[in-house]
Amino acid sequence: MTERDTQGTDISPETEEKSGPAGSADEESGEATASAPAEGESAALKDVQDRYMRLAADFDNYRKRMTREREEARKYALEGFIKDLLPVIDNLERAIAHASTGSADEGNASGLLAGVEMTLKQFKGVLEKAGAKEIDSVGVPFDPSCHEAVAHVESSEHENNTIIQEFQKGYYLADRVLRPAMVSVAKRVDSGDTSETISGNA
Repeated sequence: MTERDTQGTDISPETEEKSGPAGSADEESGEATASAPAEGESAALKDVQDRYMRLAADFDNYRKRMTREREEARKYALEGFIKDLLPVIDNLERAIAHASTGSADEGNASGLLAGVEMTLKQFKGVLEKAGAKEIDSVGVPFDPSCHEAVAHVESSEHENNTIIQEFQKGYYLADRVLRPAMVSVAKRVDSGDTSETISGNA
Protein backbone atom coordinates (compact mmCIF):
# COMPACT_ATOMS: atom_id res chain seq x y z
CA MET A 1 0.00 0.00 0.00
CA THR A 2 1.45 3.34 -1.00
CA GLU A 3 1.69 6.43 1.14
CA ARG A 4 -0.91 8.10 -1.09
CA ASP A 5 -3.40 5.31 -0.41
CA THR A 6 -2.77 5.55 3.29
CA GLN A 7 -3.35 9.27 3.24
CA GLY A 8 -6.58 8.81 1.27
CA THR A 9 -8.06 6.59 3.91
CA ASP A 10 -7.14 8.68 6.94
CA ILE A 11 -9.94 10.71 8.61
CA SER A 12 -8.83 14.03 9.91
CA PRO A 13 -9.91 15.35 13.31
CA GLU A 14 -11.75 18.14 11.54
CA THR A 15 -13.87 15.61 9.66
CA GLU A 16 -14.72 13.81 12.91
CA GLU A 17 -15.70 17.07 14.55
CA LYS A 18 -17.98 17.96 11.64
CA SER A 19 -19.63 14.56 11.51
CA GLY A 20 -20.19 14.37 15.28
CA PRO A 21 -22.58 17.32 15.70
CA ALA A 22 -24.53 16.40 12.56
CA GLY A 23 -25.34 12.94 13.91
CA SER A 24 -26.38 14.38 17.24
CA ALA A 25 -28.76 16.84 15.53
CA ASP A 26 -30.40 14.02 13.62
CA GLU A 27 -31.02 12.10 16.85
CA GLU A 28 -32.58 15.14 18.54
CA SER A 29 -34.82 15.72 15.52
CA GLY A 30 -36.01 12.12 15.70
CA GLU A 31 -36.81 12.41 19.39
CA ALA A 32 -38.77 15.63 18.81
CA THR A 33 -40.74 14.00 15.99
CA ALA A 34 -41.60 11.01 18.21
CA SER A 35 -42.68 13.14 21.17
CA ALA A 36 -45.04 15.34 19.09
CA PRO A 37 -47.68 12.60 18.48
CA ALA A 38 -47.55 11.61 22.16
CA GLU A 39 -48.28 15.15 23.26
CA GLY A 40 -51.15 15.37 20.74
CA GLU A 41 -52.67 12.14 21.99
CA SER A 42 -52.43 13.33 25.59
CA ALA A 43 -54.22 16.58 24.74
CA ALA A 44 -56.96 14.71 22.85
CA LEU A 45 -57.48 12.33 25.77
CA LYS A 46 -57.72 15.23 28.19
CA ASP A 47 -60.32 16.89 25.95
CA VAL A 48 -62.41 13.70 25.84
CA GLN A 49 -62.22 13.38 29.63
CA ASP A 50 -63.34 17.00 30.07
CA ARG A 51 -66.28 16.45 27.73
CA TYR A 52 -67.26 13.29 29.59
CA MET A 53 -67.16 15.06 32.95
CA ARG A 54 -69.32 17.91 31.64
CA LEU A 55 -71.79 15.45 30.11
CA ALA A 56 -71.99 13.45 33.36
CA ALA A 57 -72.61 16.64 35.34
CA ASP A 58 -75.35 17.77 32.91
CA PHE A 59 -77.05 14.38 33.09
CA ASP A 60 -76.93 14.38 36.89
CA ASN A 61 -78.52 17.83 36.99
CA TYR A 62 -81.19 16.69 34.52
CA ARG A 63 -81.97 13.61 36.62
CA LYS A 64 -82.31 15.67 39.78
CA ARG A 65 -84.56 18.20 38.04
CA MET A 66 -86.83 15.47 36.63
CA THR A 67 -87.08 13.79 40.05
CA ARG A 68 -88.05 17.09 41.65
CA GLU A 69 -90.66 17.82 38.98
CA ARG A 70 -92.20 14.33 39.34
CA GLU A 71 -92.45 14.75 43.10
CA GLU A 72 -94.14 18.14 42.72
CA ALA A 73 -96.54 16.80 40.08
CA ARG A 74 -97.51 13.88 42.32
CA LYS A 75 -97.87 16.12 45.35
CA TYR A 76 -100.20 18.59 43.64
CA ALA A 77 -101.90 16.25 41.14
CA LEU A 78 -105.33 16.70 42.79
CA GLU A 79 -105.03 20.43 43.38
CA GLY A 80 -107.53 21.40 40.66
CA PHE A 81 -109.99 18.68 41.60
CA ILE A 82 -109.97 19.61 45.28
CA LYS A 83 -110.36 23.28 44.43
CA ASP A 84 -113.47 22.43 42.40
CA LEU A 85 -114.90 20.51 45.37
CA LEU A 86 -114.59 23.40 47.80
CA PRO A 87 -117.76 25.20 46.61
CA VAL A 88 -119.68 21.94 47.00
CA ILE A 89 -118.52 21.66 50.61
CA ASP A 90 -119.46 25.31 51.16
CA ASN A 91 -123.02 24.68 49.94
CA LEU A 92 -123.40 21.57 52.10
CA GLU A 93 -122.25 23.50 55.15
CA ARG A 94 -124.74 26.30 54.39
CA ALA A 95 -127.55 23.75 54.01
CA ILE A 96 -126.68 22.15 57.35
CA ALA A 97 -126.50 25.54 59.03
CA HIS A 98 -129.85 26.53 57.55
CA ALA A 99 -131.48 23.29 58.73
CA SER A 100 -130.05 23.58 62.24
CA THR A 101 -131.17 27.18 62.83
CA GLY A 102 -134.54 27.24 61.02
CA SER A 103 -137.87 26.03 62.27
CA ALA A 104 -138.95 22.54 61.31
CA ASP A 105 -141.82 23.66 59.12
CA GLU A 106 -142.66 22.72 55.56
CA GLY A 107 -141.05 25.84 54.10
CA ASN A 108 -137.75 25.19 55.84
CA ALA A 109 -137.73 21.56 54.71
CA SER A 110 -138.46 22.64 51.14
CA GLY A 111 -135.58 25.12 51.20
CA LEU A 112 -133.26 22.47 52.59
CA LEU A 113 -134.28 20.01 49.88
CA ALA A 114 -133.67 22.61 47.17
CA GLY A 115 -130.23 23.36 48.62
CA VAL A 116 -129.24 19.72 48.73
CA GLU A 117 -130.46 19.13 45.18
CA MET A 118 -128.44 22.11 43.96
CA THR A 119 -125.36 20.82 45.78
CA LEU A 120 -125.80 17.35 44.26
CA LYS A 121 -126.04 18.86 40.79
CA GLN A 122 -122.90 20.87 41.44
CA PHE A 123 -121.12 17.78 42.74
CA LYS A 124 -121.98 15.84 39.59
CA GLY A 125 -120.67 18.71 37.51
CA VAL A 126 -117.33 18.48 39.31
CA LEU A 127 -117.17 14.73 38.65
CA GLU A 128 -117.94 15.22 34.96
CA LYS A 129 -115.25 17.87 34.72
CA ALA A 130 -112.77 15.38 36.21
CA GLY A 131 -113.71 12.79 33.57
CA ALA A 132 -116.24 10.72 35.53
CA LYS A 133 -119.69 9.93 34.16
CA GLU A 134 -122.61 7.76 35.20
CA ILE A 135 -123.16 4.30 33.73
CA ASP A 136 -126.53 3.85 32.04
CA SER A 137 -128.52 1.14 33.78
CA VAL A 138 -132.31 1.05 33.94
CA GLY A 139 -133.90 -0.07 30.69
CA VAL A 140 -130.68 -1.22 29.00
CA PRO A 141 -129.42 -4.80 28.56
CA PHE A 142 -127.27 -6.16 31.35
CA ASP A 143 -123.53 -5.81 30.64
CA PRO A 144 -121.25 -7.71 33.05
CA SER A 145 -118.36 -5.38 32.22
CA CYS A 146 -120.10 -2.42 33.88
CA HIS A 147 -123.09 -3.85 35.78
CA GLU A 148 -123.25 -6.04 38.88
CA ALA A 149 -126.46 -8.04 39.24
CA VAL A 150 -127.62 -8.40 42.84
CA ALA A 151 -131.11 -9.69 42.04
CA HIS A 152 -133.10 -11.40 39.28
CA VAL A 153 -136.79 -10.56 38.94
CA GLU A 154 -139.17 -12.67 36.86
CA SER A 155 -141.22 -10.39 34.67
CA SER A 156 -143.63 -10.66 31.77
CA GLU A 157 -143.31 -6.94 31.02
CA HIS A 158 -139.59 -6.72 30.33
CA GLU A 159 -137.25 -8.41 27.90
CA ASN A 160 -134.99 -11.09 29.30
CA ASN A 161 -131.73 -9.80 30.79
CA THR A 162 -132.96 -6.20 30.90
CA ILE A 163 -132.07 -4.05 33.91
CA ILE A 164 -135.25 -2.97 35.68
CA GLN A 165 -133.89 -1.36 38.86
CA GLU A 166 -130.71 0.35 40.00
CA PHE A 167 -129.61 0.06 43.63
CA GLN A 168 -126.37 1.98 43.35
CA LYS A 169 -125.05 4.09 40.51
CA GLY A 170 -121.95 3.06 38.65
CA TYR A 171 -119.36 5.39 37.15
CA TYR A 172 -116.80 5.50 34.36
CA LEU A 173 -113.52 7.36 34.65
CA ALA A 174 -112.75 8.18 31.01
CA ASP A 175 -113.19 4.77 29.32
CA ARG A 176 -112.50 2.69 32.45
CA VAL A 177 -115.13 1.39 34.87
CA LEU A 178 -114.54 3.17 38.15
CA ARG A 179 -117.38 1.33 39.91
CA PRO A 180 -120.00 -1.01 38.42
CA ALA A 181 -123.67 -0.24 38.86
CA MET A 182 -125.56 -2.53 41.24
CA VAL A 183 -128.78 -3.59 39.53
CA SER A 184 -131.62 -6.06 39.36
CA VAL A 185 -132.17 -7.91 36.09
CA ALA A 186 -135.40 -9.14 34.52
CA LYS A 187 -135.94 -12.80 33.83
CA ARG A 188 -138.60 -13.17 31.18
CA VAL A 189 -141.67 -15.31 31.96
CA ASP A 190 -144.72 -15.71 29.76
CA SER A 191 -147.36 -15.88 32.49
CA GLY A 192 -147.91 -16.57 36.16
CA ASP A 193 -146.65 -14.88 39.29
CA THR A 194 -143.34 -13.07 39.26
CA SER A 195 -140.76 -13.65 41.91
CA GLU A 196 -137.46 -12.13 42.93
CA THR A 197 -134.26 -13.99 43.64
CA ILE A 198 -130.99 -12.60 44.99
CA SER A 199 -127.94 -13.39 42.92
CA GLY A 200 -124.43 -12.16 42.39
CA ASN A 201 -124.37 -12.75 38.64
CA ALA A 202 -126.72 -12.21 35.75
